[in-house]
Amino acid sequence: MRRVPLFLAGAVIAIAAFLNGCSADMATTETKRWTVLQARDEISFPKAWGVVRNTLIEAGYLFEVVDQKNGFLRTEWRYPKDLEADYPYRVLIKFTNDGNCTVRVLAECMNCDVAYQDIPRLRELLDELRDKLI
Repeated sequence: MRRVPLFLAGAVIAIAAFLNGCSADMATTETKRWTVLQARDEISFPKAWGVVRNTLIEAGYLFEVVDQKNGFLRTEWRYPKDLEADYPYRVLIKFTNDGNCTVRVLAECMNCDVAYQDIPRLRELLDELRDKLI
């Protein structure tokens, strides 16, 4: 079986994400790792920052890192009551300013090989952020 070098696969994904971000109809890109949300044109960085931060606060997240100057948020680990049926997780948010406000979302799941987009409570968070930003 022929294998594609990792850097080539990453370059293809990066180009696809860039091209996808340029399309008004395709304002969301998802991979197993990051979900990229391209905010509407009328949403500035300060407004997007407030929307994301408030959405996380309303969902009960506590913050480990808050760095508005560099556009980075990381929540504390959330530990479910039943560790046998669920895994600890946290959410990372990275804002990029490439002319428009782009919000990158990643949920890290401890000892979990499931894409976070497939975990219902994290899918709901992504959907809520998408509804508010796009």
